[in-house]
Amino acid sequence: MKRGFTLIELTIVLTVIAIIAVIAIPNVVTAQLTANERSASVTLRVAATVEYDFRSNDRDGNRIADFWTGDLSGLYRIQNVAGDMIRLVERPVAQMDGSPIPAGGAGGFMGDLIPPSANKAGYWVMAMDEDQSAEPDAPYRMTTDAVMGEVHNGIRFGFIAYPEAYGVSGRNLFITNESGVIYRWDAGGDVIAPGAPPLPIAPVWLNYPNNPTGNGWGRLD
Repeated sequence: MKRGFTLIELTIVLTVIAIIAVIAIPNVVTAQLTANERSASVTLRVAATVEYDFRSNDRDGNRIADFWTGDLSGLYRIQNVAGDMIRLVERPVAQMDGSPIPAGGAGGFMGDLIPPSANKAGYWVMAMDEDQSAEPDAPYRMTTDAVMGEVHNGIRFGFIAYPEAYGVSGRNLFITNESGVIYRWDAGGDVIAPGAPPLPIAPVWLNYPNNPTGNGWGRLD
């Protein structure tokens, strides 16, 4: 006849399980945050590479050597002169855009808004507004193409990736520009502007900093 567990034995087993959980759960959470942040930094590397493809190969067909600075999703859904979306990034990347240009924008060259907007691995991305590392400060969105309006720049661009929930989906912000260098900054708290998805970042973060490393941003190798 098999003997069941005694109350003391069950208590010991449950105590051991609780101890293991206390040790293991923080490690699992940290690993998930690290994975999310790695995914966000890779997305920015992809966006930077694609921008040079966009300019070098005149992907929107405007016959001007310029970067796209209107938003992130445009690198997927801008329509070229043949009416085809350029699809330089994958659709899940385009869906990460925290502030996509409405369908029909940019002089009618923006394809339908991709439904639904969705963060990827807990992160959103936005095109930045201004480059404060330039002298004087320079806006990213300029008119190089009178038809499409202020959505291009001949020499510079900037993107920022940011967590949907600080400490839950990630802690670090990531930025890049035409240099292709990725910098990170521990946000120290939520950075999302109020609203429903897609979730934009608070405007203060949309300016590329002057001298990132001198202002506390860490460079990723």
